[in-house]
Amino acid sequence: MFSTTFVKISEQEFELRVDNNVANPTAEWLTNQECQFKQVSYDNCTGFRILGIHKVVLQRLTAKFPLVAANDNSALVPSEERFKAHVDDLRKASATGEWKAILSVTAGWTNSYKIDVWKALSPEERVHIETLKFKNSLICLDKTQLRKMATLLKEVTILHKDFKLANKSEVEILDELFKLLPDKKCEVESALTLVKAMN
Repeated sequence: MFSTTFVKISEQEFELRVDNNVANPTAEWLTNQECQFKQVSYDNCTGFRILGIHKVVLQRLTAKFPLVAANDNSALVPSEERFKAHVDDLRKASATGEWKAILSVTAGWTNSYKIDVWKALSPEERVHIETLKFKNSLICLDKTQLRKMATLLKEVTILHKDFKLANKSEVEILDELFKLLPDKKCEVESALTLVKAMN
């Protein structure tokens, strides 16, 4: 079965692609929403090229279905194959070690779709992505906040006492904090919460 997809053709033009079995009720629904559209046939689905749509209807559709670009060829791929492709895309983004790569891949996914893809990952892959997200939170801190975190972690002996903060750069402090992940993530996370509460 084809998974309903909402495609952005331009700023004013969209296409709703649905399984052929639900084409008729979809056409009725769009008519009831006072949308201006024309029907397009594909091999594995039916498209409704929407030329005029109310803002409320647009918000409702984009909230429910992942919005994809018109040049995204995966939009016409059967749902199971597209899902597997998205899981693979997320794995490749994770392998780069860059949080921004993950944000780029998941842009346009609904929360429920993100949850489904997340469930398809192994426990190890989830830990890796969670660690990347947390590292990004640390990278966003300024030097003062990083020094406060390091001080707190030294006081509770999470960071080794021999680690000298004096004259350490932000990169050096981050490198030391990153060495604690993922094993000491809970402790580092607690320190981050305390530092943010201090500001």
